[in-house]
Amino acid sequence: MKFMIYISLILIAFFLSCISCQDYAEYARGAGLPKRKNNRGVVVASIISGVLGSFIGSWLTSKSLKKKYDKDRKDLLQYIELQNDLYKQRDAEWQKEYTKLYKAYEEIEKESLERDYEEFKAPDTNNDDMITRTEFNTYVKKYLSSFPELSEKDFPTFEEFDMNSDGIVSFDEWQTYLYLQKQKEALEKKSNDKKASNSDSSYYDLLNALYDQSNTADSFNSLNQNIASNSRGTRR
Repeated sequence: MKFMIYISLILIAFFLSCISCQDYAEYARGAGLPKRKNNRGVVVASIISGVLGSFIGSWLTSKSLKKKYDKDRKDLLQYIELQNDLYKQRDAEWQKEYTKLYKAYEEIEKESLERDYEEFKAPDTNNDDMITRTEFNTYVKKYLSSFPELSEKDFPTFEEFDMNSDGIVSFDEWQTYLYLQKQKEALEKKSNDKKASNSDSSYYDLLNALYDQSNTADSFNSLNQNIASNSRGTRR
């Protein structure tokens, strides 16, 4: 559509220039002026129409580019705004999930703290939030009487709880001991898992060796001889 308008304007300008040249020619013949040998009027009209058409074309092109630029800029701003809204939405969801997880963690910590405190209060017969050696020994005997399959070796000693060796176990010392026990159990579990992994590796190595020997043996007796020779080599 714009191209057709551009062409129409050029043709109109060219047509007007030609009319002007024709009018001038008729005027010159009526006035008795000699007819020019070269058609400068036509050439001038062509130049003027060309310049005018180029100017109009440039103006239309710049207008079209500006319109395209404004559209692209608007689309870009809308995209940035959309991404910003998505970021805010995701951030709000993340904050919501974080708050939920943190509350769950607080509940677990609270339950763990309450459970530890209940265990701590069991030996504290005088309810002073301190456990003496006498209270501890009394509690251990009572506990072991409820579980005859256990012995005193299965229960931690008073000294293990009494971190500062002042003869009294506080709740902080009680919690510290429980924390250290959990760390110790985690390390033992990790070590046992590693040993089990090494044991499985040795087992698979043995199976691979037997498989290789069976492939190289010509018969069952040859296989027995290979195994026996490898066994003697291992003993040496």
